[in-house]
Parts: sequence; C-alpha cells; structure tokens
Amino acid sequence: MFHVEQQTGTLAAVLRHLGLPDALLSPLVAYADAVERDADRLGLVSEGGLEDFLTRHVAESLLFAAIRPPVAGERWADIGSGAGLPGIPLAIAYPEIHVTLVEPQQRRAGFLELTVEDLGLANADVVPQRAQQLKDEFNVTATRAFSSSEGSGADDKVLELMRTVTVPGGHVLVQVGQNPPNGEVSSIRVDSVDLEVRFLRMTAE
Repeated sequence: MFHVEQQTGTLAAVLRHLGLPDALLSPLVAYADAVERDADRLGLVSEGGLEDFLTRHVAESLLFAAIRPPVAGERWADIGSGAGLPGIPLAIAYPEIHVTLVEPQQRRAGFLELTVEDLGLANADVVPQRAQQLKDEFNVTATRAFSSSEGSGADDKVLELMRTVTVPGGHVLVQVGQNPPNGEVSSIRVDSVDLEVRFLRMTAE
C-alpha cells in the first residue's frame, strides 16, 4: 500500500517544477488508488512498487513534460502503457493534448479503459493492440517500458518502432536507466525533493 502523506510532497514539488496547480494532486491520487486496487490481480507494477507509486511512477511520468513540453492540440502516444504510465498522469495534467494508451494485453487494456472513464479523461483513449499495428502517427511517442539489455537488439527495435509512428519532426521520448542506448540523453532534476530522471529524446525524420 502506498503512503499518500509521505509521497504527495514529492508530487506537489514536481507539479510546481512544471508550473502546474496543486489541484491536480486529487485526480493523480485517485488514479493511484485505482492502480492499487488492481495491481496484484493484473500485475500492474513490480513487487513493492506501490510503496513509492506516487513518487517513483506518477511523479517521474509527469517529468516527460519537462523534457518535451506538451503543446495544445498535439497527439501523444504512450507505448506499452501497462498501468497507464506515463500516459494517464500526462493526460490528467495536460487536458489540452490527446493521449493514446497503447497496451496489447487485454486485461490491462480493460483496466485502462475503465480508469480513463472513471477519471473522466475525455482527452485519452486506449488502443488494445501492439504498437506495430498502429495506423496513426503522433507528435510525441513516449515509453517507460524499455529494455536496456546489451546485445539483445531490443533497444534499436523499440526506438525504430516508435519513430515509425511519430510524425516527421516529432519526438520520441524514453525514460532510461544507467546504460542508455546512443542518443541525446538529458537529466531532469527537482532539487527540492532530490528527484532526478534521465530521458532519451530523439527527433523523428
């Protein structure tokens, strides 16, 4: 179970860092509650992930907007959305963009559809299929579900797939760990809560 009191301070700091209102705390916590209810049944987060869900998952997802600020009217895609990260926090915080949650696992996609409806997110939709099957193109494609295993070829395949569904001049955003693939890697840091997240940003051709 996540501890709201301990984590909303970090989340509030990230909202301030992005110039967003504290009023967003309520729907973001409501989203975290929905994940908590179904986390075990659907395997939405890793073991122990609920303990710092608001800090590690929701707050870090919002920082995608620091590496590439959303523009009104844009279409963003969350590739391999899983529990709705980073797509749902971004849709909550930026109602002026449209966010498509791409999730091939049917049970998780069902959870996303119900959560989007319950939260009243008119600017989000769910596509229950693999990204390879997408026919639309997006201004920005983003993912946190990214393998960095050396020698697997997974990195290049994922990046190339994301590029193919991103409009020319649009951006591919990937949250990365300590050994990212080649590309422009930037760190976003919120000093007041000692939070730092690294992103790979690429421009689609």
